[in-house]
Amino acid sequence: MQSEEKAAFLEKLDPASRIIALDEHGKLVTTSEFAALLLKERDFGSGKIQFLIGGSHGLHPDVLAAAHQSLALSKMTFTHEMIRVFLKEQVYRAFTLLAGKKYHK
Repeated sequence: MQSEEKAAFLEKLDPASRIIALDEHGKLVTTSEFAALLLKERDFGSGKIQFLIGGSHGLHPDVLAAAHQSLALSKMTFTHEMIRVFLKEQVYRAFTLLAGKKYHK
């Protein structure tokens, strides 16, 4: 399964983007730290980020190696469909923080 996904991932990577793999072994960050990461890329990087979410077997090692960094959204295991929702929520919260607005904790 990973081998089949590998080619699809690698051919769609944008070399101008910051590539962030979501992986169970990635670094755990707070929402504020995630916002700082997005701010840094927005203001001082290319302004583009590609998030990689693997299937049920995770990302192929070659895909992980192509990423600039790996993040974990939790130490728990979730389906990749759920991770998409969690990631969208964290991006929303991060940009809410960057806009100086409060969000409910």
